[in-house]
Amino acid sequence: MTFHHIDFYRHLLNKLKVGIVIMDEDRRIHYVNEKGQRMTGWEVGEKVPYCTYCQSRTVLDGQERCLLATEESMDYFQAEMPVYQGKYMPFEMRLSSMHLQDGKKNDGVND
Repeated sequence: MTFHHIDFYRHLLNKLKVGIVIMDEDRRIHYVNEKGQRMTGWEVGEKVPYCTYCQSRTVLDGQERCLLATEESMDYFQAEMPVYQGKYMPFEMRLSSMHLQDGKKNDGVND
């Protein structure tokens, strides 16, 4: 993909009315569009914090706490997420899981 195409897609994602966060299986943010950044205050390179549901759910030893970082994840759910300045906001979350060429999984999370 050429640089021109990358700029086009970045511009397109930034014009959407929804926040888009792309994270890896460790919840590390690889991309956040402008709307997502304004809604959360999160930056590329940070870890997506646990939502209120995942903070309180019971997990087994070795089980991933974050539903968005597991293969068993729900397609859609609602929870409050910690955002900038320590506040919590309600979010509707949808998951689209992508397996990249190197075999690693990326999760695209949006509101």
